Amino acid sequence: IKYSSPKKNFDIESSCIRIIGNVLCDCIWSDFEDKTMECLDNIKYLQIIHKLFNHTKLCRDILWSLSNVLISNKGISWIVTYEPIIIDIVITATNHNDTLSTKLQNDAGWSLCNAFRHSTSKQKLILLKCGFIDALLALIKIDKFQSQQIQKITYFMEKIVKATVVSNNNHTDNINISNENNEEITQQSQIYVSQLKDILEQKGDIQLLKNLKKILDIIQSGFIG
Repeated sequence: IKYSSPKKNFDIESSCIRIIGNVLCDCIWSDFEDKTMECLDNIKYLQIIHKLFNHTKLCRDILWSLSNVLISNKGISWIVTYEPIIIDIVITATNHNDTLSTKLQNDAGWSLCNAFRHSTSKQKLILLKCGFIDALLALIKIDKFQSQQIQKITYFMEKIVKATVVSNNNHTDNINISNENNEEITQQSQIYVSQLKDILEQKGDIQLLKNLKKILDIIQSGFIG
């Protein structure tokens, strides 16, 4: 992968990335995971594929090779050590240049959602820093709405996600806060969810509501220390 083929058709690189993806998939829940990632770290694998991420042909293979890693906390810990890769996935999810397929864009968005679900509080903050919320907005097709609606949707989504992070922090750090405060956070979050749903319902697109439900189910489930 490091030494790109002279003809730039990327067939060799694509095959190599797929092989590594298969290895990562097999190792992800095994005792070999740490050793595999240490080996890839030593050859600067993340830095190498970062340079190839903007090639449409390779983007699909790179994303596939990393998608299984993003459901493992060890894998997430590895990937967040090199933030440009997270930013690459966010760029793929948002697809501002409209050069990628909708399926690839959605796959990138859902991969980030899974990463958020399985990440620690600190890792969640890194995902937010790298543009996680933009990826969520892309999954509910933010570009289909008018500017005033976009501002509201963005505001509500930010509040919902940040409330999730606060709840996660309170849980994992054993912070001694009252039940009333916990309930207040939950209730306020539900208000934002309701307001967000109202805006999406006005669009009359059932798929957007399904995507929102899936997003909420993912980001609001589970706490990892």
